Amino acid sequence: MKKLLFIFGTRPEFIKVYPVIQEAKRQGNPIVLVNTGQHKEMLNELLDEFSVEVDYDLKIMEKYSGLSEIVAGSISGLDPIIKKEQPDVILVHGDTAATLAGSLVAYFNQIKLAHIEAGLRTYNKFSPFPEEMNRQIVGLMADYHFTPTEMTKENLLKEGKPKNKILDLRAYFIAGPQDFPKLSIDDAIDKISVIIKSGVTVYQFRDKGTIYKNKNQRLEVAKRLQEVAQKAAVSFIVNDDVELARELSADGIHVGQDDDSVSKIRELIGQEMWVGLSVSNDMELESAQKSGADYLGIGPIYPTNSKSDAAEPIGVDHLRKMLEHNQSPTVGIGGITENSLTELSKIGLGGVAVISLLTESENYKNMVQKIKQNIR
Repeated sequence: MKKLLFIFGTRPEFIKVYPVIQEAKRQGNPIVLVNTGQHKEMLNELLDEFSVEVDYDLKIMEKYSGLSEIVAGSISGLDPIIKKEQPDVILVHGDTAATLAGSLVAYFNQIKLAHIEAGLRTYNKFSPFPEEMNRQIVGLMADYHFTPTEMTKENLLKEGKPKNKILDLRAYFIAGPQDFPKLSIDDAIDKISVIIKSGVTVYQFRDKGTIYKNKNQRLEVAKRLQEVAQKAAVSFIVNDDVELARELSADGIHVGQDDDSVSKIRELIGQEMWVGLSVSNDMELESAQKSGADYLGIGPIYPTNSKSDAAEPIGVDHLRKMLEHNQSPTVGIGGITENSLTELSKIGLGGVAVISLLTESENYKNMVQKIKQNIR
């Protein structure tokens, strides 16, 4: 669990942040709520309506009026609170003065910053004023960018934000040359490349069972597919192989229960890569909550032929119960078909990881679109 500190000061901010606060509480995270107080009456009415008690109220509008004074006063008021509370992550929303002030204080205190509704842009610094520059400045300091739309995600990618800080696990594609057994390695690369460019959000290079001429050929295959993923703004994950992930400077690595611990892998790859961890039962899920993994792959949900050593299927009903105790971004995997997307859309997964659903599809783009329409 992580201690989360939310900063807001206007009615619209609270309306959009409230569901995040509720989910964080449901997951058992310690929560600190700070109201800077730009919308005194309007916001207080809403807080009363939802029976929300803030931990701190800066009442900024009782002391300051001009924009510069509001930002400076908010910084002065927030700094001692953050020093006292020492949160793991500070969360701000949108593009208000409170958002700008909170982000600066997070930066000054070297605390992780999460930006909710990130990536909105006009690229005209005076329109809207001062919101456009507020959100651009916050984007420079944020560690986690939660984008509401594909366009906002693309804005951040164009600005050079690291893909592995933009969490979008919805359409997670796993494949290697072995998934096209009737094709040559070069032809398999072409097929995988087309699928990567069809709109998937993550690609995992998994090539177990592939026969290469030598180690260099495998590295070349991985590099070619990584280049395709980079051009398509798709996060590139390596399955199991820490050495390969480091050599490629991949966006992340995914490991199983029989691999080294997440903490050990972190020592080898540092903090910039994602680490995904596979779990298949309640005990593994419980242990994974404290593992430090950035996301979990839960499965198999259904019977699958993609892995010869796959565990017994979890089933949707049991998966739903497991997710009630889960605090991590989660991808469902194993035997997922087009017909199962609807029921999976109702249980709170952050994404679905698929192999044959895409490799055997007749229309990759349409299938990816169906995934995204169901997994939001």
